[in-house]
Amino acid sequence: MAKSGNKVVEYGYWSFDQFVNIHGLSLAADAIYNQLTSKFGYVVGSGIANKNGNLGVYVSYHAGGSGNSSNSSVSFEKVVDATPKRVDVTLHLSGHTGKTSSPVMVSRVTSTSIASAATSTG
Repeated sequence: MAKSGNKVVEYGYWSFDQFVNIHGLSLAADAIYNQLTSKFGYVVGSGIANKNGNLGVYVSYHAGGSGNSSNSSVSFEKVVDATPKRVDVTLHLSGHTGKTSSPVMVSRVTSTSIASAATSTG
């Protein structure tokens, strides 16, 4: 949507395939997040991201600055093992059906990497 002041001057639309890809993968990321947090607590985050032109599902494992989780009983390897390797999504909407799929990538985020990213951008 483009605006001029408070007036909308142009609307944009997604194709059904784009909607399925974005919304479907977002729903999959939410489901993975719910599954992992119910198992391990709040040591993970998830979402979708466009990396190198590929929209995908990403899980982030939040470790302390020393590389260990704030919940010492949850290792990065346990999170990786419990995370699905791939998601396949089928959406039905108004008589249309669309499918999308993506590998699920898991990364480790430490307080050091967050501080480093904040320093380099700000």
